[in-house]
Amino acid sequence: MGYLDPEYLQSNTLTEKSDVYSFGVVLAELLTGKVAVSFARPESERSLAYLFVSSFEKQCLIQVLDAEMVNEGNVETVEQVANLAKICLEVRGEERPTMKEVAAKLDGMRIAAKHPWKNGDLCAGETEYLLGSSNSKAYIEGEGEVISSGSTSRYIC
Repeated sequence: MGYLDPEYLQSNTLTEKSDVYSFGVVLAELLTGKVAVSFARPESERSLAYLFVSSFEKQCLIQVLDAEMVNEGNVETVEQVANLAKICLEVRGEERPTMKEVAAKLDGMRIAAKHPWKNGDLCAGETEYLLGSSNSKAYIEGEGEVISSGSTSRYIC
């Protein structure tokens, strides 16, 4: 219940994956704006972890997410964090990632969010340089070969 790993409640043994479960509850709190346990909610919804995972599985997670979180134009990031929270909330510890894997996933999301291609920040000059232009040698095609930068390389048709 709350932040406690369900396996801990059964075995009274903490594992390295117990913290992952607790972190999943924190992610769910951030995404929904709800507290981990609330007796003000109906009995079937008292546990945020259960509410979050069941809503995810029923494909109605949008109904429990914080409206401000979803309306900020970052739906893709919210979906990625929600997916991460769901796997952190797996009942069986062996099915959860390690905290190192969780941290790597979050770091990957952070890096991807800052990448200029993600935000369309590339100017036309950069795009042309990276992809070439229709007038460049890279786009001059011959019979079964592409000529680029003065060298010839074969491609499969």
